Amino acid sequence: MPVTGNSGLAESVASGVLGRRRNSTWVPFAPTNLDMELVEAADAALTARVPLGVVLPPGSDSSAVLLGAAAVVGAVLQRGRLDVEVAVASTRFVDRSLYDELTFRAEQLASFVPRAGLTGDGRAFVIGKPRRDTGGRLYIVGRAARLDVLLEDLEGLIVTADAVEPDALRGLLHRAGVRVPVVYLTEDPYDPGLDLVREAGGVVWGWDAACLPALAEPAIPPRTAGADPLLAGSDALRGVAAAEVQVRIPQRGGDLDVMLDVLWRATGVLCGELGSEGARSSGRATGLLWAYRVFHGLGMLPTAPSAFDRHLGVNPYRIRFDTAVDTARSFAEHSPKTGKDAWHRWADALAAALKVAEAQPRTAQIVDWARERVESGLPGIVLVRGVTAAVVLVQALHESPATPLGWDRLVEVWTLAELGRGAIDVAAELCVPGRLPRSRSSVFALPPAGGVTVLACGPVEGHRVLQQVSAAKARMGALRRETVQVSAPRLGMAPRVGLTDFDPAAGLKVVEGQVRRALTDDELTGADEQVWEPFTVDVASVLARLAPHDEDQSPMRSDGVKGDGPVTAIAIYVHSTEGPKLLFVPANDILTRRRGTSLARVAAKSLTAGDRLLLVDQAARTDLRFALTDKLSERMEYRTLRMVIDFWHERAAKAGCLPGLTQQAILDRMTGTRITSAATIGSWIRGTVYGPEDSEDLARFARAVGDESLLAQTDGVAAALRTLRRVHIKLGFWLASQTSDAGGRAPEAVIDNELGVRVADLLDTIAEYEITGVDLAEQSVPAHVVGLLTDRTLMTD
Repeated sequence: MPVTGNSGLAESVASGVLGRRRNSTWVPFAPTNLDMELVEAADAALTARVPLGVVLPPGSDSSAVLLGAAAVVGAVLQRGRLDVEVAVASTRFVDRSLYDELTFRAEQLASFVPRAGLTGDGRAFVIGKPRRDTGGRLYIVGRAARLDVLLEDLEGLIVTADAVEPDALRGLLHRAGVRVPVVYLTEDPYDPGLDLVREAGGVVWGWDAACLPALAEPAIPPRTAGADPLLAGSDALRGVAAAEVQVRIPQRGGDLDVMLDVLWRATGVLCGELGSEGARSSGRATGLLWAYRVFHGLGMLPTAPSAFDRHLGVNPYRIRFDTAVDTARSFAEHSPKTGKDAWHRWADALAAALKVAEAQPRTAQIVDWARERVESGLPGIVLVRGVTAAVVLVQALHESPATPLGWDRLVEVWTLAELGRGAIDVAAELCVPGRLPRSRSSVFALPPAGGVTVLACGPVEGHRVLQQVSAAKARMGALRRETVQVSAPRLGMAPRVGLTDFDPAAGLKVVEGQVRRALTDDELTGADEQVWEPFTVDVASVLARLAPHDEDQSPMRSDGVKGDGPVTAIAIYVHSTEGPKLLFVPANDILTRRRGTSLARVAAKSLTAGDRLLLVDQAARTDLRFALTDKLSERMEYRTLRMVIDFWHERAAKAGCLPGLTQQAILDRMTGTRITSAATIGSWIRGTVYGPEDSEDLARFARAVGDESLLAQTDGVAAALRTLRRVHIKLGFWLASQTSDAGGRAPEAVIDNELGVRVADLLDTIAEYEITGVDLAEQSVPAHVVGLLTDRTLMTD
């Protein structure tokens, strides 16, 4: 039951009771002033039962599990009992194993209060083998909605922005009320969740760059050598405070600058005319979201659109540029007159922008920046929108005659998702080709210690980026004022550092041509909310509710489908904890099925009643292998796993398109293989299996199809396939052990003993459903409902 009085959270850190195991030695934390201000604010909020929203600085990536652990230890100190229950909702996979490293005095914390997870149907399971299990738990889940079944028993709830959508957060805050204190963590100063915290009677906490130097100082002298801060270290915080954002603008903007501005304005008109209508119509809202994804995808595209499309393979749920104009015109044909005109204008603007982007891609600017980093011997990271863009850019940099040999030893390419997960080295300079969406404004508000260089394609984009940076910094300054003047007095505590003077030009410089110039008043003070998006915040909130987490993913099927046109699909009926559900999918789409302990990727038409269906985020739009590799790739040891798996399937799919080379012909050329059926080659090409079990067959396949790129990467691909196959097998056994009739406790299913990676930690977005029936009679349904789990009563526009 929830406790009253001081929660003890701050005491657990200040006293050194909470520590971390390093090389078999217990080391208490050495908190900075920022660490202590955060835990003191959280402590006060938990005690007062006041919701708290926190905008975190860079380097605070593990704050959720650390605050959760501190809340556990604090409750134990206050009550003298171990049966405390605290929950953390965070999608960060690496946080799971971090909890296993934390200590209560000199003992492993998880030995007394183990971490636990929840299955898709709400059943709790313990992870690890606690020595003394008295019922205490730190639940760590990837979606806050899974915690509804536990809410009444929790003594504290820490939620990160990536684990809950705005509508779900509003409901969570309402259900929690004053009984269960909620701490909401985000890195986005524009996060709509902050307003929801305020509406629920809570307070907001944040820091700007000006206050960080004082907060970087140690709050308590280190008790032992090698002690870590709770969040970012002193040097890192000082680096963030001093970091600069440099915006590089060409002397004369090219056609790309002009056409992207035309597309910006056309997107604003489209969303303005359809926004309120789209909020009431799922089909039209899907169209707006699709246009928004195409608009931002092109705005940050580091290469020519055709190069991007070539790497997409046959995935029907990926944003494509080669069919985007036709799709937009199809939306126009199925819209009322106002929407029809707006869609036609948007399609014309997109066609012009794509033509220019093909002739004038941003690649040359990125190559110049990469060469500068190599020549200076300094590390750098190019930030791109998604995995496909990362793969394409790496290839372009390798192939360019202007990049130095060995460029990739200093320059890396990372995605926005990896930035959000805290995987990026903040000491390296970030390069941003183009403008950022508002959800990534923290890159400008509190840039990483290495600084940020934005490569604008011309004066129009450069001016807009400068306004974005200025607006983001001003936003953080306003949040700090709110912290000191409103939130701290409300919680009855004093912040460790008061207000400091805000300079809107601090840490911001612009280089036009080769000359640094002063910023104009308009660039510093002329920004408003729409400097981030060409539409209102209301429209943005509608799109946020629909947006898939994968930046490359389309909100609807795109293979041969025009706009939200009809798709021929069969109906699969499943049972879920929320009642009967329905899934429309084309008959030959590949889904993951479990029978007993065996997992198989099969055509939808082969499913029968009684089978168990595995879906990602309640949808059949993301392949299970992508969900698994994405999670594993959050660890540096597995960072390239998703890219390597994508690379293999892309090369295999291309081999299937080679003229005059049949599957049997490929097999005949694979001298020495034990494979006897050409159908096996076909399964690789179609991606219905992960790949060859014999690593030598990878090399044989590459030689047979004449693919030198694949041949050079066969060792890496073989290792990635072995890892994925091992996870696949253990996942089947683990899921089978979780059924109600399995009896006993689930096996540990450890994937990596050295890293403590367990199958159970990979299941945040994966749920299993029992199939109750399959209707093989094909029917036409709108593209936006295909692949989504919906109620039996399907509501269409």
